[in-house]
Amino acid sequence: MKTIFIFNDSRPTDRRPCIAALGEDACLFARVEFDGRTREHIDYAFGCAHSLPAALEASVADPLNATRTRMFAAYDRIYGSGNWMPLWLDAPAKNDAWLKAISIFHRHPSKPCLSDVNFSDAALAKILDAIAGAPVAPIARMVH
Repeated sequence: MKTIFIFNDSRPTDRRPCIAALGEDACLFARVEFDGRTREHIDYAFGCAHSLPAALEASVADPLNATRTRMFAAYDRIYGSGNWMPLWLDAPAKNDAWLKAISIFHRHPSKPCLSDVNFSDAALAKILDAIAGAPVAPIARMVH
């Protein structure tokens, strides 16, 4: 059974809280930003909690469920079906196993796991909407 450490990886340059999933062998699965509406359900999205409140509106539940589905698929792909356990860490620097994993990661940051996690459908839709809604440059304009 492999442990996947889930922890707050927010940095001063981040605009929103960022949560990371790092395997005990330094496999970085994801680093995900959460907004104010989804922040309180981070543990569910990464697999540390088993359910969401029944009354949660779809605009919040859908992206969380999409992230959870992709995270579980990535965990299974790397460690085998169900051969993993996500563990939320409030104070990762106090956990010896996390310290070992982050040390390995910093020495060898090119683990392949991160590329296996894609954008959620909701996140991709927002990106495409932003691109489609961008102002179009005037055709007659020339820049030298």
